[in-house]
Amino acid sequence: MNWLVFNRVYINCFDKTVIFPEIEEGKSLFLSARRVNEAVADGAELFMLLATLEAKDKLVICDLAVVCDFPDVFPEEVNELPPEREVEFSIDLVPGTRPVSMAPYRMSAVELTELKSQLEDLLDKKFIRPSGVAVDPSKIEAVSQWEAPKSVAEIRSFLGLAGYYRKFIEGFSKLALSLTMLTRKGQAFVWDSKCEEGFQELKRRLTTAPILILSSPSEPFEVYCDASLLGLGGVLMQNKKVIAYASRQLRVHERNYPTHDLELAAVVLF
Repeated sequence: MNWLVFNRVYINCFDKTVIFPEIEEGKSLFLSARRVNEAVADGAELFMLLATLEAKDKLVICDLAVVCDFPDVFPEEVNELPPEREVEFSIDLVPGTRPVSMAPYRMSAVELTELKSQLEDLLDKKFIRPSGVAVDPSKIEAVSQWEAPKSVAEIRSFLGLAGYYRKFIEGFSKLALSLTMLTRKGQAFVWDSKCEEGFQELKRRLTTAPILILSSPSEPFEVYCDASLLGLGGVLMQNKKVIAYASRQLRVHERNYPTHDLELAAVVLF
């Protein structure tokens, strides 16, 4: 390789390039054929290098080194962009498992801060409690202390509130009948015992929740039962409070029973 040192030529093995440094004007590294023949005749060593450059019009994906190392990952032809995936890549920590497609936290830190701020605001305003959800006692007290209406406008105001919860009150129309009669056109406003009884019962239904109680053997029991073409049902009560519920669907042969037999079957159910 003395000729490389003599001609100041460097070979970069890593980049696979041959570097010819810049030369001064008037000097050239290229020799004519005559001088080459004279040098060979004098016993000089001759090295021949052949450099070629192959130009391709289109780059093929298999020409990439990474693709050659992983042939099963890359398809032979890519006609369009790949579809969007929730998991772009994964590392198989356990063979045969798949990554869980879900966020590590249910909400971001910003959303969590906003939620805590809203909860603290609701706690300060007594809309919610740390112990759980409960009815505001002040709302119950306002209905319990509602005075008897003294005009048609006050009756309509009370029936408007009670009517909002009528689907939760059994027999609402019957309880409010005496009050509704007073709102008719041309009806004289006379507040009698029936109006007072219906008014107080509606307030009680609005402020108390139907809960099960323990029975008392010394008190009388009341059984309310009914039957339909689909099933039997009944309620066991004591002092107008529910003790237990019971119901079941009709059996195949019971669907052929007449009405009075079905009513009797509901009684036998208890």
